[in-house]
Amino acid sequence: MAASRSDLPLERDASARVLPWVIAVMVYLATLALAGSIATHGALARWSAGLAGKATVQIDPAPEQEMARRERLALEVLRTAPGVTDAQLMPRERLAELLEPWLGKGNVAPDLPVPELIDVSIDPAEVDLVELARRIEGVGPGVRLDDHTLWTRGLIVGGRSIQALALIAVVLIGFAAVAIVVFATRAGFAAHIDVIELLHLMGAQDDYIARQFERHFRWLSLKGGVLGLALAGATLVLLGHFARELEGPLLPHLRLGWGGWGLLGALPVAAVLVATATARFTVMRALRRLP
Repeated sequence: MAASRSDLPLERDASARVLPWVIAVMVYLATLALAGSIATHGALARWSAGLAGKATVQIDPAPEQEMARRERLALEVLRTAPGVTDAQLMPRERLAELLEPWLGKGNVAPDLPVPELIDVSIDPAEVDLVELARRIEGVGPGVRLDDHTLWTRGLIVGGRSIQALALIAVVLIGFAAVAIVVFATRAGFAAHIDVIELLHLMGAQDDYIARQFERHFRWLSLKGGVLGLALAGATLVLLGHFARELEGPLLPHLRLGWGGWGLLGALPVAAVLVATATARFTVMRALRRLP
């Protein structure tokens, strides 16, 4: 019997109508979850790189003369400290820009009492942050050094937790897809058991029958996978557009890169491979139980 011939009317089964949509939904959800994991990884890398080798000195509001004295002394300490490569007082215009996402553009009053910030560039291999923090605190009350350690640690822990949850979601979606294909394959096998037994009597090998189920589910999963990927791609493009429109300093832009898009594009292929292998395994197991 020719391998390309189909003796089982599987295209008339309910799975032919329903399964592509189910696979599409699963690929859609898996794509969004994986895209979230990839985007979070990229955002963590960018944020970590931006904070590496950086520190900030904060000077709480005080009378004008006292504030000027603390700024001068803090800059002197920083510019003479080993391992500090640069120290610059942040202009008030820049402070206003940092506050605008919370207070609204144009709502930062010139006389608003805000802390002064000094941007500090450091060489992590040479600087003694404990000693530097002690010297900075000696400038006066309300003057302290922030080396972003707690911020970076919390950022990394939170980001990795999000990545882990996204990957767990992808794995669970994969298990659900396998279960649905198993159920659909068994239903198709039971619906056509009379034809399958007749083929057996005519000399058809188990591999021949299994290949017909393989072709059927390969085609259904391919249609569903491509549809799900297309819908997910459109969703990601819209989310990226909205993210660029929002003015949020902590909201990461959706940057996936060519590697990320390539990984997402592999999901329909994975869906086809999983569905085909699952269908074959299920059919071969059922055939071995036939008398």
